[in-house]
Amino acid sequence: MGKHIVVTGGSGKAGQEIIAYLLQHGHEILNFDLSPLPSSLSDRVHTIRLDLADTEPFREPLGRVPDAVIHLGGYARNMMVPDNETFRGNIMCTYSVMEAACRLNIKKIITASSVAVYGVRFADGDTDFPSFPVEEDVDTNPMDAYAISKLCGEYVARGFARSAEGRSWVPGL
Repeated sequence: MGKHIVVTGGSGKAGQEIIAYLLQHGHEILNFDLSPLPSSLSDRVHTIRLDLADTEPFREPLGRVPDAVIHLGGYARNMMVPDNETFRGNIMCTYSVMEAACRLNIKKIITASSVAVYGVRFADGDTDFPSFPVEEDVDTNPMDAYAISKLCGEYVARGFARSAEGRSWVPGL
């Protein structure tokens, strides 16, 4: 039997790929996003439209507590988005999701970050980078507001994992 999984930011490019994969493997998905899913997914996935930074994410009736949360919600790198919105979208959204998931005792939470936290060279495809996939102990070197906000989101997730005696895993992208 499949799991009940909440995906935040599931309407984005990575989110759509992850949702399609999870559906193929028999999981029931609930998407939290401001944008709708394309019709190829929307008939099989319910989307609750909300701003994760403004709203307690799991206030909506979920039917049951999710088995897992995959947190992709936030702002992608975009030079047209002011820095304060980038911080709000990537740090406060992560805080809000982590707080709600911990309160509901959801044990499996995956948060996505960005290779930008390691610096511009790697984000631009530098082949001399120490490892791929990126190991957790590689030094970070965020160079702009987006990268800083993603790194702060990682620390938020790790802090909640420690306080809940859990494990933090931020897969390299």
